[in-house]
Amino acid sequence: MQEHKPTGGRTLFGSELHAHRTGRKMSLQALANLVHYSKGHLSKVENGEKPASSQLAHSCDEALGADGELLLAYQAGLGAPRSQPQRPAQLPLSTMPFIGRTMQLAALDAAFDRFRTKGGEAAAVIVVDGMAGVGKTALMLQWAHRVAEQFPGGVLFYDLRPGGVAADSAQVLAGFLQALGIRAEEIPQEAVERAALYRTLLAKRRVLVVLDNAVSAEQVRPQLPSAPGSLVLVGSRDRLPGLVARNGAVRVTLQPLSPNESCELFRQVTRQRQLGVAPATVAEVVGRCGHLPLALRIAAESMLAGAQGVLNGLVSNAVCLDLLSAGNDEGASIRASFEQSYRALDDEVAHAFRLLGRHAETGTSLAAAAVLLDTDEVTAWRRLDALYQVHLVEQPSRGRYCVHRLLRVYAAELAAVDRQQCDEGSRRLLEWYQRTAQEALRTLLSPEHDGGVVGAGSFPTSEHAWRWCKAEESNLRLAIAHADRLNMDAVSIELSDVTSILSLLRHGSRSPSDPLERLRPGSGKEPVGSY
Repeated sequence: MQEHKPTGGRTLFGSELHAHRTGRKMSLQALANLVHYSKGHLSKVENGEKPASSQLAHSCDEALGADGELLLAYQAGLGAPRSQPQRPAQLPLSTMPFIGRTMQLAALDAAFDRFRTKGGEAAAVIVVDGMAGVGKTALMLQWAHRVAEQFPGGVLFYDLRPGGVAADSAQVLAGFLQALGIRAEEIPQEAVERAALYRTLLAKRRVLVVLDNAVSAEQVRPQLPSAPGSLVLVGSRDRLPGLVARNGAVRVTLQPLSPNESCELFRQVTRQRQLGVAPATVAEVVGRCGHLPLALRIAAESMLAGAQGVLNGLVSNAVCLDLLSAGNDEGASIRASFEQSYRALDDEVAHAFRLLGRHAETGTSLAAAAVLLDTDEVTAWRRLDALYQVHLVEQPSRGRYCVHRLLRVYAAELAAVDRQQCDEGSRRLLEWYQRTAQEALRTLLSPEHDGGVVGAGSFPTSEHAWRWCKAEESNLRLAIAHADRLNMDAVSIELSDVTSILSLLRHGSRSPSDPLERLRPGSGKEPVGSY
């Protein structure tokens, strides 16, 4: 190896050698005896007055039990003097205006305070997850800028899905190593060696690492520092349960803005007071945007630019997603954002999304989803859970699934090329709603109603029937509209009759038993039709 002239600065290898030796409370003389180099030579290597050799690096790594870290430091530094450590400051500008998210910012503060108070054996991890366009990046940048000064080692930032393509971990690590002061030619070739060097450099530094648009836990883990004191903030459309289960991550989930927050964001982007946009128009536009921040910003920009027909365009599913696109900027396109999530699905889960998008407006039960997908409930749950994990469906309550308004528009576009299968699924579901509603009505009108227990079937008791009717009331009304669209006249008529009677039973008096006395068979006021 060619000798390097000493420059008076401590080398990367020398610094790591000193840290490992003093960490083990080993004297220079003791190390000299183990590696068969003089004490004076080792002192000069530590202080940067002499370069290390490959043999010395191997001997010291083995003697100090450094598990390859000294070898990596030697490979990265190649005996060159270590430059002054850089303090990276890579955060992009915050998204402005920033509205709301008070509870989520407080949750991030609380998690940060717990990590600082309790400490730990590794860096802290916080996951900010939510559907595409919900404002994850805006929230993370807002909070990261607030706490950046509390990380003296600096702030690292990386978009893990630039242009919709997942970034390679080796590429991410190379960027971080250069930001931390390692020259490009000194970066190890293998990803595992880059990760080890990265952890070595951060072992004694407190940094904030912000990883946006993470695709999976496996993509994130190589960027996790191993030493405590640092914090990793991860944004993802995936819930990343593996980071929570294995790495102790705290999850902060984002939902669309509230109506008031949505209106305020729209007003600030459009500068409403100058434009004179009516409050009623603002409320209608934000509702049709599903209170999704990205959609709100795009719609507001369109209105600010003088685009005509914004409101009418949002009401039409045919052009809604076209309108919610800012030119050729894929980062400002609702459809492009949804496509990134959809393309990652396997075929069966993608098919489930196309079908569910037609019917999961107010909440679809697992039993209904199984009928829609023509499968058993266990298989249906697996597919729905796959959609839930990537925020293509949500669970407003346990066992019920719904799809965001704009995602339903997107699913309808996709279903247009799969219309026959989607129509078949819809017919199965509508016929199931018809049969089940009739059974619920028969249960409620049964002479044994007062006793509570009716018998076997979907509704063993009248209480089961009442609960089902209450949960499915909105879906039954929507089912009538779907049946009309599919020319299922008989189903539409029967559903209309049944839902009218069920509505009377539920809302006709304070006590369910009162209308039942009038409508029960034999009372002289039984409903038309055989139920």
